[in-house]
Amino acid sequence: MGKKQDSVLRWIVLGALVLSWTMTFFSRFVWSPVLSTAAGEIGMTMAEAGSLMSAFYFGYLFTQIPGGWLADKFKPKYWLVLFVALVGAMTFAMAYVKDYRTAYAIRFIGGFLGGPIMALCSRLLADYFEPRERGIAFGALLASPSLGTLLANQIGPRVLAASGWRVTFQVAAGLIAFIALADLILLKDPEQVPLDNGDKPTLMEGVKNYFSNKQLVLTSLGGFLFMAIPAGFSTWANKFMTAAPPAGVGITGIQAGAVMTIYAIVSVLGSILSGVVGKKFRINPKWFIIAIYAGACGSILFFGNCSSYRTVMIGAVIFAIFSCSSSTQITTWAVNIGGNKYAATTTALQNLLFQSSNVVFPTIAGSLIDKATVDGVPTSYDSVWYLYAGLLAAGILVMLLTSSRSAADSMDQDR
Repeated sequence: MGKKQDSVLRWIVLGALVLSWTMTFFSRFVWSPVLSTAAGEIGMTMAEAGSLMSAFYFGYLFTQIPGGWLADKFKPKYWLVLFVALVGAMTFAMAYVKDYRTAYAIRFIGGFLGGPIMALCSRLLADYFEPRERGIAFGALLASPSLGTLLANQIGPRVLAASGWRVTFQVAAGLIAFIALADLILLKDPEQVPLDNGDKPTLMEGVKNYFSNKQLVLTSLGGFLFMAIPAGFSTWANKFMTAAPPAGVGITGIQAGAVMTIYAIVSVLGSILSGVVGKKFRINPKWFIIAIYAGACGSILFFGNCSSYRTVMIGAVIFAIFSCSSSTQITTWAVNIGGNKYAATTTALQNLLFQSSNVVFPTIAGSLIDKATVDGVPTSYDSVWYLYAGLLAAGILVMLLTSSRSAADSMDQDR
């Protein structure tokens, strides 16, 4: 009976961890649906309003590595509760901003406080779940970005229409506070496996462990090449779908919104099912990731050549299946070969490198669109889809350099 209760508890804990990391993305992306309204009231330019997304993101990157060290060094439960609650506090503070500088500072601090949450969740996940279950568990956890984006785009517009943008942030903060309270009640720091030398890892030990492992470096590079594509798709797909032919598809904003909602839902399911499929059929992670990249490459090119509502819906669904599936495999592989001692530092460094992709490639994609723009109107979005296909092809080449034996060793821990 005790084992059954422990098993049930693990999955309850997983749900709490998923929602905790989801709240980071909910806080980040709830700005998107209220951006135009809030910017007009505060008196921001569109460039300033857009920079508030970057402000959160820059703060988020800044605390990835310290967050990993913190999670490996200390028991993570109360740190997780604290950081989720503080993200909620910064979200609440956004409801009262009256100028751009204050808003930028609050968004940066919100991202800064949200940065350690992924590492803390990963630390708890590695402690609660044996290696044989981590694929499924990480599959659920890594659905958080898509789930947070989905919640922001479903809750944000409705509260905005009913009560205004300031209340939207208040409602978002209330939901985040509820999750922090749930963490406080549900989570418990489990007994960790004793370390070989009895010492807690230092920050530099964790960094050295990561960068001295060729497989960790190669898989991170492959993930870096891939990671800008799901976010880039969300950025440009809507514009492509609503743009007039021949540059775009020419469907309505409501239709494009429906496509992106279905895309987000399928992305969440794809991330979860990736872990389930990999475990059930014992697919070597190296070849699974390569297959995912190949599928994503073909489907994004298909989407870019669609010309009707029906075909873009099909293309978006197919791409969604692949868009969040590889992270599950790479993260599980990394944690298993990086060692339980450095689980949080490994995922923090990996997440830092992955998310850095969203700093580099959006600028490149934007410049490609600018070159295809005449009189302020883009004449083609093809260059963006070709850019992403090229990144996926490069990712496949990098993953071919990884060791099948290393991937198999990671799988052997599932036995």
